[in-house]
Amino acid sequence: MKLAGSMNNLIGLMLLAALAMAGCGKSDEHKEVADKVKHAYDKPAAGAKSIAVGNAEAGKAIAARCAHCHGIDGVLAHMGAPFIAGIAQDYMVSAMLAYADGSRKNEQMKLIVTELKQNPAQIADVSAYYASLKTPWKGANVSNESSSIVSLDRKDIDAGAMIASGCNNCHGENRRTTENELTPVLAAMTPEYFITSLKSYFNGKRNHRVMNIFRKSTSEKEVKQLAAYYAVQKPIKMYLPGKGDAKAGEREAGRCAGCHSIDGNALNPNVPSLAGQPTEYLAKAMKDYRDGRRDDPMMTGAMSNMQDETIANLAAYYASQYPESPLQRARMDFGKFDPVAEGSKIAGSCGGCHGKNGNSVKAGIPSLTGLNVKYLVTATRDYRDGARKNKVMKTMGDRITKLTNTRGFSVDFGGATTVLLASKLGLPISTSHTAVGAIIGVGLAKGLDAIDLRVIRKIIISWLLTLPIAAITSAIIFIGMKMLLNI
Repeated sequence: MKLAGSMNNLIGLMLLAALAMAGCGKSDEHKEVADKVKHAYDKPAAGAKSIAVGNAEAGKAIAARCAHCHGIDGVLAHMGAPFIAGIAQDYMVSAMLAYADGSRKNEQMKLIVTELKQNPAQIADVSAYYASLKTPWKGANVSNESSSIVSLDRKDIDAGAMIASGCNNCHGENRRTTENELTPVLAAMTPEYFITSLKSYFNGKRNHRVMNIFRKSTSEKEVKQLAAYYAVQKPIKMYLPGKGDAKAGEREAGRCAGCHSIDGNALNPNVPSLAGQPTEYLAKAMKDYRDGRRDDPMMTGAMSNMQDETIANLAAYYASQYPESPLQRARMDFGKFDPVAEGSKIAGSCGGCHGKNGNSVKAGIPSLTGLNVKYLVTATRDYRDGARKNKVMKTMGDRITKLTNTRGFSVDFGGATTVLLASKLGLPISTSHTAVGAIIGVGLAKGLDAIDLRVIRKIIISWLLTLPIAAITSAIIFIGMKMLLNI
């Protein structure tokens, strides 16, 4: 993969910085790698081809560590991970190092990149591998149709409701537990996890005196009908804070986000969602994994040596989160709102940087097409709220005015409408200028105090200056080249 010389310099500096931060006293081999990286990213002479850094073949072996979430082909997008096949290498390296230094939050990524950072060649190799892939991107499942491993026909759901009457004494009627805080909420639980969990009581992997009673009386068909009934129920948030500190738990939740998501609504249907579950139930489950009463290698490792106070804080945080119900939403009438069609209109304001239909052709700017919906929403909010740092993305948001969800929608829809009208009239238009204008508009709708006039003044001055400066600079360069080359 060929990259522009300036981008090469950027990646080289990042990799060299990673080596420097790893500490002194490294081996001669590391010094040699650093020298090679530096040489590869030096600006090439005029007309010379830029040199790709890293060994893609070696990177494929390293990519095995990434395959669980990103896939060996870079397009798996497991548990909300982004597609990375064919992503520009400079952007990929920048993003990886951001996880290592904490400016992007994901504990799993931080651990992996921190380890790779000890040898910059590994970062060069794995980024070269994924950047070299030409795997076609697969769109995320955002259609109004939702697949399920169980039948969602009315007769099966009604049959599941009849079976569920035998569960109400413990799990409660009206889709929620009512008495025992040690009993989980089953409403909106994914069929994949529900079936696996229920069978774990039947086959002895989990031990519970009451649950074992149902082992012989519940058929395979009935298990699926029960799973279907609970999956389509709208959850009712019931939050009893317990002993933990939810704010402290939020700070600790990054270690769990890779599987359970930061808000406790897991993207992987085989992983339980924690949002809205009873505090005491969550705390007991975590202690059972830590102390060996529940057996799961990943959870046992994650919970190893975790203090009771941290467990209580995590339980309080996840219990306070609002649970989502994907299959319940899938059965709603989407006739009044088509998110894909509406999103297509709004996305017009993003095309100037991220390309038509989200297919970026600019180095350092990622493609958006096919990204997992939840990942894209989370990343966009992080830019808006300052959790991710990018001057352009930040200027488009809070530096002008505070963007709430409603204001953000108004900005996107207003900008897209303006771009559409200008295109129909054949008028030249800048999508970035349009977006800035839309943001100013929603700010002014709240009054002058809602916008930062200093930022707007700087933007207007830059617009007024950049056009004549660019024109004069290019004219001088052109005249100089004519005189130098006698043409």
